[in-house]
Amino acid sequence: MEIFFLRLFQVLGFVPVSLENSTNHKNTSSFPRVKKALASVRIKYLPTLLFTSFSLLLLLSFIHNTSSCTSSEIINILKTRGTYFFVLIVKSVSHMICATFIKLDMAFEGKKLVKFYKNFFLLLSKFDPAKNKNRHYPRFKIEFAIFLAIITYWSVDMYFSVSRISISGVVLFLRVGPVVLGYYHSAFAFLQVYFLIWYLEVLKRIRAIAVRELKNTGSRRPGGDSNLIRKKPRLERYFPDNDPDSELLSTLDHNDIVDLYNNVRQQVAEFGKLFGPWVSLDIGHSVLRIIFSGYFIASIMSRKNPNFSQIMQNFFTMVVYLYLLYMVARLGSELESESQDILFDLGKLEDFKNLNHCKVILMHRSKNNHVEE
Repeated sequence: MEIFFLRLFQVLGFVPVSLENSTNHKNTSSFPRVKKALASVRIKYLPTLLFTSFSLLLLLSFIHNTSSCTSSEIINILKTRGTYFFVLIVKSVSHMICATFIKLDMAFEGKKLVKFYKNFFLLLSKFDPAKNKNRHYPRFKIEFAIFLAIITYWSVDMYFSVSRISISGVVLFLRVGPVVLGYYHSAFAFLQVYFLIWYLEVLKRIRAIAVRELKNTGSRRPGGDSNLIRKKPRLERYFPDNDPDSELLSTLDHNDIVDLYNNVRQQVAEFGKLFGPWVSLDIGHSVLRIIFSGYFIASIMSRKNPNFSQIMQNFFTMVVYLYLLYMVARLGSELESESQDILFDLGKLEDFKNLNHCKVILMHRSKNNHVEE
């Protein structure tokens, strides 16, 4: 399993646990205690501390900048562009609250996260990491790379755009800081996707084996059964019959497959229970970001000389955040659909096993009756 992405999410403050402990990674350093202590500080405290300090510094800078303004200046701003600045302040506060709260709450829920990651890696350890790769990774990598490139470009572009018109460094910091904080917090959606694509990968592998078992069972029956399974061509493209990556699961019997499926269901339930509040807050933040960008587009277009680049940036901001919501919702829906398909196939497989068991019993009774006669 590629763990690079989780380490990147650590830097962004979304994984406040030691991945070495969760993956049972052996420490080969000459100074294991020193390395462990430094890793603990770096992973558990530093990213969260940096993002929290950044938000606190933004708040203090805003209070200081506001207190330095005279009452007449504040009244003049409220009269001329009061609504615009009110929305701008609410938008900045939403970035700071959402980004800071989620990271702080993750740090406070550290013990639960440690347990979650251990169970997650334990589930994936049932597969040979040298042979089994996640087939969703190519798309995930491309989307994540494009997303990081876009928000980095927007952050740099906004810095230079605002720096040309800002009268002080404090104003520049207050205008750019919250937006950049919100941009990079949005990477949290990709952490959700990371877990969803692994759950989906495991479910697809389980269903591939269930489908093959059903085919084998049907082929042993006279005439077979064309309605044995619900056909899904995309599953055949996803797992061809000669796929060597599925060899590990081919050794599992029916009970093992059911146990593995139940394990995945428990993992998904644990993910929903632990990440649910954070995901809900993040969705609210994304929706607000879309609404605010729509307002800014309307506000900029109402000016005498609208800035076309600002309009396009806000428009593409709406597109990006809409896609983030769609991306998570699509995978969640696909995960639910795959789970229902597995239940259907496992139920069919169980029916055939029960049918074969009944046939064996009837044949045994028939032989006994012939012997008695």
